[in-house]
Amino acid sequence: MSKAFDLIGDLIKAAGERPDNEYKFAQDIINVYLEEGCPEDCKDYYVMASAYSGKCLYNGWDGLEKDAEKAFEPLHNAYLGGNKGILEELGMCYFNGWGTPADENKAATIWKEGLDLGDKACALHYYVWQVDNDKADELTVQGLESLVNDPEEPNADACAVLYQYFSNEGDEDKAWEWREKGLDMGSELMQNMVDEEKEEEVGEDSWKSMDYSWAKAFFPEDEDDDDDEYEGHDDETEAAHPGYPDVGEKYVIIAATDDSFRIVQADASDWHSLPALIGADSCDDMRCEKFRKVSKALHLPGTLLGQLDKDGFRKSYLRRNWHASQWYDGMADLFGAMVICMEDGRYNPFSFSSREEAQKVIDALCK
Repeated sequence: MSKAFDLIGDLIKAAGERPDNEYKFAQDIINVYLEEGCPEDCKDYYVMASAYSGKCLYNGWDGLEKDAEKAFEPLHNAYLGGNKGILEELGMCYFNGWGTPADENKAATIWKEGLDLGDKACALHYYVWQVDNDKADELTVQGLESLVNDPEEPNADACAVLYQYFSNEGDEDKAWEWREKGLDMGSELMQNMVDEEKEEEVGEDSWKSMDYSWAKAFFPEDEDDDDDEYEGHDDETEAAHPGYPDVGEKYVIIAATDDSFRIVQADASDWHSLPALIGADSCDDMRCEKFRKVSKALHLPGTLLGQLDKDGFRKSYLRRNWHASQWYDGMADLFGAMVICMEDGRYNPFSFSSREEAQKVIDALCK
């Protein structure tokens, strides 16, 4: 046995069943392995530690800031070592050029590998790439249908991919069928695509004339596009639709189930309008210690308030909202997107007064 093997064994014994900080524990293993010359007898430990480190950086686990740029190297090292649990994240790094030159074909190859291993997230990414690059076939359709009809975890966004596929094929009846099914299942991607179509209708005779890359909706850019078609609205939010009232400098935050955040122009004092932002008929309020601490730390004019779909527990297609569940002190698993605004001492909701204020709240909530 190598010295590194013994040292790593000592680290594992000292950590016990659950290390205090698993990211630091993984980093210690990586450092021992590299410092001792990368001995073959403890390579498996190194690969597992690299995979976990990469996921921590990519997802913001163990109190880390999300940093997909830094996540690429450990994810790639884990992949080279044969780890197959990081294929989705590694593919996203290649697709978006995070920590490596952007290479969509490489991303697709990695997702295909995940698809072949039964990884459903990789499967959807790969099918998206196929449809966007006119490489979809009957097997693609069958695969997407199986994701939609998965008895354990039906994937509503697969409906949107099928909608785009049949639209490309000129089969309007089939496209419309999947469009409606996606909306019924609560697909955020399908809703985004429908909203884009509505925007195009303002200046075009038909939505069919739109120049819309639906893959961009599935893989949003890190920064907002400053060339918004509708002045005063952010084109990546639900509030950027024709017909949505111009509320001025009033904003709320949408915490989505994919761990992303969006700043939406909306008047929270008109609380009846908020459920529509997350596809709900009505909402339940959520208050928690995390919200109170952030409100106090930022000296906000009110206390943060969360609003979730009141009927979310009945909607099996809604995904778990990791952020909301964590903020709720682990008391329950919360599902669906959440609206975040403020409330005064009499529990009246009101909006953030600027995008900057809302962004500061997001940054503080993620710490």
